[in-house]
Amino acid sequence: MIAAMSLARLRFAPRRGLALLIAAILTPAPASAIIGGAPEQGPLARHLVQVSICTGIVVAPDVVLTAAHCATGVVKWRDATGIGQSRRTREAKLFPTWKPGVNDPADPPIDLALLRLEAPLAPPFEPATLTTARPRPGAPAVFSGFGETIAGQADSAGELRSASAPVVEPYGREDNVVWLERDSKTGACKGDSGGALWRGEALAGVVTSILGPCGYRTRAVLVGPQRGWIDATLAAWGRKARWK
Repeated sequence: MIAAMSLARLRFAPRRGLALLIAAILTPAPASAIIGGAPEQGPLARHLVQVSICTGIVVAPDVVLTAAHCATGVVKWRDATGIGQSRRTREAKLFPTWKPGVNDPADPPIDLALLRLEAPLAPPFEPATLTTARPRPGAPAVFSGFGETIAGQADSAGELRSASAPVVEPYGREDNVVWLERDSKTGACKGDSGGALWRGEALAGVVTSILGPCGYRTRAVLVGPQRGWIDATLAAWGRKARWK
């Protein structure tokens, strides 16, 4: 079996030492940018920002949900005039059992982090609604991210795109994650880590890795099974997520 590879490469890890560790061990790679799909300019765009070179989902006015391996200190976006804006992270909470560079197929890592920003994000950004519903195997699922659109070309990243792929269970059922079927023309790539997996317009999961090269099978951690951690972390910050 080909090991899953993190979509965020070495320079995108929170700290250099951590990045070196991730690079040294072949693990599910953090997702980067979306191969295929189309630019996302609809209502989903108001829920998504960049986290360094990764992607993040707004879940409270000043809180962003992303992949743990993407938990750096800066969230960024472009305003209506195309000017780059940024917001620093005030506090980051990584999922308690997440360990960088560790990939146990029998116990898949929960690669999630919540970032509390130093100030709220202004409109048009607004918190996404989260769902405990699990995407059905065989059904198409939409995922969104700021990753590369051409594998290996960093300058192709930075545009929010969405694509659709069918949900599969290639290695048996995992209660905490889902996989999207491989397609050489559609899939996550470098920079899509921390991106959104949607069920309708509700957030069902967070893209964390790909199995193989860009456009191959895409892995997402479901938010429903982690609701307790998400709600408890937000409550400690005086915040509350929207669920359906």
